[in-house]
Amino acid sequence: MRLSLLVNRMKPGERLIERGERQWTLREMDARGVPGARATTCLICESTDVIRRFWRYPRDWRSLDDEDLAALCEAGAR
Repeated sequence: MRLSLLVNRMKPGERLIERGERQWTLREMDARGVPGARATTCLICESTDVIRRFWRYPRDWRSLDDEDLAALCEAGAR
């Protein structure tokens, strides 16, 4: 799917990045209602075939460049 088509479906607060063939949608979520939550918020990295939840992540993630965010999403669970 083309990046321009995905941007039209994004919700406020989400960020879309591309690295090679993979596209990631990132969003910070309120996790207070999540059973077993390790923090009050988490960062979700979602692609077409992978969803990762990070309990520990840079609080300034919105200011990071696309390469740094892609590296975070591709690194897997921490």
